[in-house]
Amino acid sequence: MIPINGEDIRRKITGDPALSQAVIPGGTYRNNTRDVPTFGYRPVLVTRSDVPESLVYALVKSVFENLEQFKRLHPAFKTLDRTKMTTDSLAAPLHEGAARYYREAGLL
Repeated sequence: MIPINGEDIRRKITGDPALSQAVIPGGTYRNNTRDVPTFGYRPVLVTRSDVPESLVYALVKSVFENLEQFKRLHPAFKTLDRTKMTTDSLAAPLHEGAARYYREAGLL
């Protein structure tokens, strides 16, 4: 894997709020023993606006209330942060079901 850092990353992510600096942790892939600086898309869960509010609310609540377990499902989830998930990862308009949970949890 080829590390990408410094000005190369800044040029790539500037102006695109969906992108951020990232690190591929050592051990994620075979023969990748060291952390590799790079960039990537912020984690985001997207749905259609016509999905019922109650369903989106239940999904978001389940993820947030079980976040430590969720983070163990894949190495890419390891760095998820509940506060940043409600602000930094908004690549689409916020669904009312998600907004309802975020308000109840004091995250909005």
